[in-house]
Order: sequence, then structure tokens, then C-alpha cells
Amino acid sequence: MKVSLNGTWKYKCDAEQLGEHENWHNPLFIKENWDLLSSYELPCCWNSIVEDGIPRYDRFEGFFWFFRQFELEPDSTKEYYLEFKGVNYSCKIWVNGSYLGDHQGGFVPFKLKIPQKILEKTNYLAVEVENIRKFERIPAKYFDWFNWGGIYRDIDLHILPKLHFQWIQIFTKKLGSNSAILKIKYKLTQKSKIRWQIFQNNQSIANGESKTPTKLGEFDVIIPNPALWSPISPNLYQFHAHLQDGEDSINERIGIRIIEVRQDGLYLNHKKIRIRGISLHEELLPYGRTIPKEDRLRDLKMIKKLGFNTLRTAHYSHDETLIELADELGLLILEEIPVYWYCDFANPESLKSAAYQLQSLILRDFNHPSVILWSVGNEIPVEHRNCYNFINRLMQYARKLDSSRIITYVSNRMFADKLRIKADIPCINLYLGWYLGSERNLNFILDSIYETAPNRPWLITEFGAGAQYKFHSEAYEKFSEEKQASIITHSIETFNSKDYIAGWILWNYRDFRSALRTNKYQQGFNRKGIFSEKNEPKLIAKLIPRIMKKKVEKRRFKFLPKYSILLRPVEIALFSLGFQYLQEIFNRTLFNKFYRNKPLPKE
Repeated sequence: MKVSLNGTWKYKCDAEQLGEHENWHNPLFIKENWDLLSSYELPCCWNSIVEDGIPRYDRFEGFFWFFRQFELEPDSTKEYYLEFKGVNYSCKIWVNGSYLGDHQGGFVPFKLKIPQKILEKTNYLAVEVENIRKFERIPAKYFDWFNWGGIYRDIDLHILPKLHFQWIQIFTKKLGSNSAILKIKYKLTQKSKIRWQIFQNNQSIANGESKTPTKLGEFDVIIPNPALWSPISPNLYQFHAHLQDGEDSINERIGIRIIEVRQDGLYLNHKKIRIRGISLHEELLPYGRTIPKEDRLRDLKMIKKLGFNTLRTAHYSHDETLIELADELGLLILEEIPVYWYCDFANPESLKSAAYQLQSLILRDFNHPSVILWSVGNEIPVEHRNCYNFINRLMQYARKLDSSRIITYVSNRMFADKLRIKADIPCINLYLGWYLGSERNLNFILDSIYETAPNRPWLITEFGAGAQYKFHSEAYEKFSEEKQASIITHSIETFNSKDYIAGWILWNYRDFRSALRTNKYQQGFNRKGIFSEKNEPKLIAKLIPRIMKKKVEKRRFKFLPKYSILLRPVEIALFSLGFQYLQEIFNRTLFNKFYRNKPLPKE
């Protein structure tokens, strides 16, 4: 049984960090101050809270407290768990004044068990949240998106029998011409047999039970003549299982499909596919990350309508609702953990945090057929030994957790990246024409980079250009819609001319907030979206369906690319000689100006 704790909560900003010292978690404090505390609907980002017409906490980084009462009839035969789907970044939780535990990591769900002895008929829940950026965290101090704070995803109370499912994982083990073999793995709190059924269009097509009672088990299921899941035909099945020795049951929606990387490209269900993708940040004004389901659905429908078949949920996991909608609509999903730019790669605690977030994400989304790839980092300095080892260990761990999907990371090093040969598919971000050189150099540059990991397919995971909505220029000035459209058009045509490129992912669907973007065109927003932050279509959004359908001749640059490996020491020197130090100074200045450690004063 699941009880939603979404709804009206009380809150109190704790800019001076007095809450724990003054025992704000104590039920006496909560009762005495209940009518004095402000109210707001959770889940939410505190940056979205408006008081007397003022967004007082808009750029606030610091501590915030949330309080809730809930009623219960405690039952000694049950176990009680609090589940938070997303709290950014760190939190501590108390029930009836008793400390339950804490959590680090702003983009993955977690559960805490509530001891039976502390529960009462009326219960008081207190949550302290803080979102202060730190170098040892994942992500670390500086990142190119807005640092939303709060309890911004669903909050649930789970009431379970002592014998219950902990998790179940289902994937397509083998796909033949007329049948599929599914592998089902499960973990229970106690030994039991499980009975299961698979439904297609509400009709039972298979059923059975496990052979022996066990806490950890697995078995295979054969599905004759399966209806496969793909972007063209997103067929879904329902898997239902219940425990023979208990009352708990579980329902999972699944799709039958296999994703493979071969020498000549990506294959879905043994058929070659080409990725035509776009990225999206989990942000929509005025909600921040707490985006209504209907708005998420509208985004995905528009993405499909424009002709894209893939979404990269950069640079962290989005709410599971988005993944469920992608299952239904037929969008391939590339997921990622927020190992971004420069982290504390030498710190074992940073690696532990990244591994935990990776494990949590894979466990949450394992059964979603839309998810085809796990990325363990973005634009990281893999030329440094500590980073190389950090990312390599994460990829190994991901393969241990899930052998059925593509495992990789995203690089922006053209020649200095020696780790990409260990990824299932090399991924690279290229902004020629925007940050470096001209898009007209792409033909040569792509063939040169290809020589660092030849004879395998590549994925272009970012490219694009910024544009301010309604800024037009016949001279193709930077930040004009015409300049953006020109760079993206030429880039897509060049990517499509390369046999070794398995696909591309445009950056980005919608403009999003960022402390790093402060010039007169950006004004606190990364403007690389093909839609504005208000969902207004730019010129490229109108052109993109035609661009994707355009046929181009295959071509390769015949001279010099294989010798461009000699540029590796040049690129290593570029990134090593003070680049990180200069970036630290630049970012620190911008971030310190942008974020506040106190809320705006009341008028």
C-alpha cells in the first residue's frame, strides 16, 4: 500500500543554519509554530515560492525546512517506509523527533524505514534540505544549469507486509525470429515462491511460479511471437507477480526489445537504427523541476512530431514520469548521472557517491524499454589519471549492474581521450562553428577524431548554437536565429554523410537557466534551445523536420586524418596548462554573483 504525502506542507528558510541547534525537528516546536509557519504545496522547488508577490528564494543556496503531519493506525504486522523521489541536494529526516537518517544526491529516489516504536496516530515529519555546491559532491561546484533546491518530486509513505518484494528486474535475454526469452530477477525480504502472469492488451499470455522458495532468484520466460517495442511500435506488456507465502504483489510494465552495438552501427531488435535525438533539461518555468505530467507529455509529443526518435535526459536523471511517457510514445532514452566537468576524482567518497547514484538510477529505470544507454559522465578531463580511473570504474560497475544496455560516457576531448576505446560506443560533444572554428571544418575534424577509435560506430551527443528568440540578423550575427539555424543545418548534414556515425543528439530542446550565461542575449539562460524558455519556437524548430529528411551523399576526407593523432599532446597541453585553474576563477566569480546565501528581504 502506498499513501501519497504530496500536498500542503509548512516550510521555513534557515539561512542562519539554526534549525538543528534550536530543535526545529521536535514535535513541540512544530506544534507551537504550526500556525505561524508558511504553507506551500509539495513537491516544489523552493526557488518557485512567491511571498507577497516576491520570489524571495529564487537564487537561494542554503538550508530549508519542511514540515508535515500525517495520520496513521500503526499495525505491528506491517513495515513503514518513507520514499522521496527527489530532494536536492542533501537532506536529514525526523519523524516524531526521532532521527531517521540522511541522504546525499539530488536526482535519485531513496527510502528510509520508520521504526514501529516511534509511530503514533498523529505523526510529525520534519525534513531539513540544503543545496550548497561542494567540490566533493556529484555534481560538484560548477555546472551549466540552475541549482534548484527543495523536495521537488513525489513523497510517499509505503505500508508493507514484512514479506515483500524489494525489487524485480526484467529484460530480453534473447530475441529469435518467432519468440523471445525474458530473464526475470527478483529480491524479497524473506524466502517465498512467486507466482507470475504476463498480460498483453489485458489478456493473459503466460503464467507460472518459481520452483523453490528463495529471497534472491531468477527464471526465464518464453514469449511466442512477441510484439516488439520500438519508436515506431511502442508495444507494452504487463508483468504481474505475487508472493505465494504473503500478500504483497508487484506490477511492472515492460517492453520486449534488444539494443546492440555492432561494428557498423546501432541495432534495435536486430535492425539497424540511426539516432536522431535532442537533449532536455528538467526545467520549465515557473515550476522549476516540478513539471506537471501534462507539460512533460506535451514536450515529448512535440519532440516526436519534429521527427526526433531519441531524448538525452542530460545531465542527470529526470522524474520517472518522463520515462514512463517515453515508453508509451516510443522515444529512445539516454540517461546519465551528474558526473560533470571537474569533480574531486581523487576522493573515494566522490566515487562512492557517483556509484550510488548510478546504482539507484539503474535500479529505478531497469524495466523501462525506452532506456537504451547509461552514461557515467559528461565532458570530464579523462586525460588526467584520476578521472580516467574514476570513469573506467564506473563503466565497469554499470556493466555489472546491467549487461543489457549500452555503457559509455560523454567526452569533449577530440584527440586526448584514450579511454573511449573501453566504452561500448564513443560519444563526443562538438560545437564547431559556435565555440571553436567553423562548422565548415566538420568533415575533416570528424574523420580525424574517428581515427582515435576506428572501426566502430560513434555517437555525437551534443552540438548546436545559441540564439535569442526573435533576434534576427541577415548578417548571421552570433545569437541570431539565422546563425543558429545555419550551424545546426550544416552539422546535421555533415553527420548524416558519415557511415561511422550512428546518430546525433542536438543540444537543446528548450532554453534553460544557468549562472554561467550572463551576456545581453542570454541574461541568465543558456540559449541553445530550439524553443525559448517560454516554449516559443525559434527558426531552427520550424526547419528541423525538413533538415532531417534531406538526403546527403556519403563522404570521407581522404587525406591527413589518420595523422591528426599527433594533435593529442597539443590538446593535452591545452587542457593541462592552467585551464582548470582559469576555469575555477571564471566560474567562482559568476556563481558568487548569481547565487545568494540569504533570501530577498520582505518589502
